[in-house]
Amino acid sequence: MSRRKLFEKLAEYRKYPDGYYHMTFDSIEDGQLFHNDKEFVFGMNSVALGQLKENLTIIVFNWMINHGHFLIKGTGNRCVDFFLFEKKRLNSMLVKNHHKPLDDDYGLKLVRIESRQQFEDVVIYICRNPYKARQDLTPTGYLWGTNYLMFSDLRKIISKKPVGCIPITELREAMRTKQHVPDDYVFNEKMGYILPESYCKYEVAIRELKTSSNYCTKLLRNIDAFIKIAEGIGETVMIDDNELDYIIWSTLKNQFKVKSAAELGIDEKCRLALMLRKKYYIEPKRICRKVGLPLATVNELLAR
Repeated sequence: MSRRKLFEKLAEYRKYPDGYYHMTFDSIEDGQLFHNDKEFVFGMNSVALGQLKENLTIIVFNWMINHGHFLIKGTGNRCVDFFLFEKKRLNSMLVKNHHKPLDDDYGLKLVRIESRQQFEDVVIYICRNPYKARQDLTPTGYLWGTNYLMFSDLRKIISKKPVGCIPITELREAMRTKQHVPDDYVFNEKMGYILPESYCKYEVAIRELKTSSNYCTKLLRNIDAFIKIAEGIGETVMIDDNELDYIIWSTLKNQFKVKSAAELGIDEKCRLALMLRKKYYIEPKRICRKVGLPLATVNELLAR
């Protein structure tokens, strides 16, 4: 995206009315937003400051190593100002730490949420990002966002102190700003950042999802919704073998009425292969392995 196109896109976003939005900070292809825990801490504090400055409501969010996802409520104008505030702070951090700065045309995507189902899907999508990126952690074990608050009592055992009980010089040094922070916000001294429970309305997401069982099931199994959201914001979809096995099992059961691909005829296997490629972007060699078709046959199908 050129700088001119970014300005045009931001001007378009500013016209959006008050509502719920999925905001995505663009992925960096040749660098990172965060390189270590200290930089993630800076990013977490920047979110706390940004939502205060722009009077935005954040429902859930996660910083990833090279991008970010936010489910927020506000006007398009406030969303853009929040993005610009975060971009400026993150860029100053990168420059100070001798990393590649953000490009002038580094941008965002802002997608308006127009239904309760879309709201639920976006919550799951955002919470699922750490699970996909950090296979060594459970979703609730990820530090850099609100996942620890979702259907979890972890917040009860996390050490915290009200901001009002922290010396002002100590707080300003940690936050790297003189911006006022409410006294009732809570600060984790060990990590050095304002905890998201201070300002995020994660309870709204929990009410929509209703139960931990529903949340966990959708987090692991609602792959179609995950792909739909990813397509809408231009992100690459990565499906691991366990997810692919579930997709095939579910498709065989619900559409082909069989228990395994071995029970399918050649024409049905070809239909399944096309579905896996066009709907789920599965690579031809993986399709061959899972469906039981020669690679030449799959390549010929996809070339039509």
